[in-house]
Amino acid sequence: MWNVVITLTTVGYGDYFPQTNAGRFIGIITAFWGVFFVSLFVVALTNTLDLEESELRAFILLRRLFTRKILRENACKMIQSRYVIRCEEKKEPSSQDRVKIRQNELLYKKY
Repeated sequence: MWNVVITLTTVGYGDYFPQTNAGRFIGIITAFWGVFFVSLFVVALTNTLDLEESELRAFILLRRLFTRKILRENACKMIQSRYVIRCEEKKEPSSQDRVKIRQNELLYKKY
């Protein structure tokens, strides 16, 4: 029974362990109190870090604005690059290699 309770509460048993039944009882109570206090700490930390409804709405709004800005920038770069490629294609056929090099040079932001 002692090994089951100590393993269940993940306290572990090592070099020192109680020899009497009263000592084992106190050890079991102490182990369960330790688990109880750690679980209270985890719940309190989770509740502290959890966003409230208004904070969550503000976070979502900021994320949408940021995404819209990046999308607008990438759309502008796409239009510019297509214009540059179209201008390069209208030039003489010997400069077609430059078009491929220019296409590879155009970079876009990633999310």
